[in-house]
Amino acid sequence: MVNDAIFSISKTSPNGTVVGTINATDADNNPLTYNITAGNPNLDGDGISAFTINNNGQIAMADSDDKAVVISLT
Repeated sequence: MVNDAIFSISKTSPNGTVVGTINATDADNNPLTYNITAGNPNLDGDGISAFTINNNGQIAMADSDDKAVVISLT
């Protein structure tokens, strides 16, 4: 189960800035794997998407040139 979340980030935030952390649980208590599957564009065409997500569900800015995007998780 994933809790709904809304995150925002300043237009001047550098790469590596933490945007937020996804809070999720598995009903069987199995380990979770996080992936961004949509809404993570590469607007400047450099091959680097706007955001990354780590194994703890923490979302961070990966390409500050791609910030003109809204992420919604439901």
